[in-house]
Amino acid sequence: MTINKINSDNLYRVNEQKGVALREKELVQNHKIQEEHVQKAVNDKLEISNEGKRMQMIQSRINSGYYDKPEVMRELALKISRAFPPEE
Repeated sequence: MTINKINSDNLYRVNEQKGVALREKELVQNHKIQEEHVQKAVNDKLEISNEGKRMQMIQSRINSGYYDKPEVMRELALKISRAFPPEE
């Protein structure tokens, strides 16, 4: 008696299709996770404190030479002398 293979090709194809379906499902899940991370990144904001903004303004004045003017130096010296009077 001879035994012929029955549906062995079909069994392989079914297993292959299940593997492809699982990989596709994983890809879809990974894509959703990436979209969530991108959305969170878009919603994140970086704000500079008021002190930081003030420091930026001072730095820009230093860079522009604002504090090199004689009248500005006199005013600054006056403010410093009032803030820190000489000890008696």
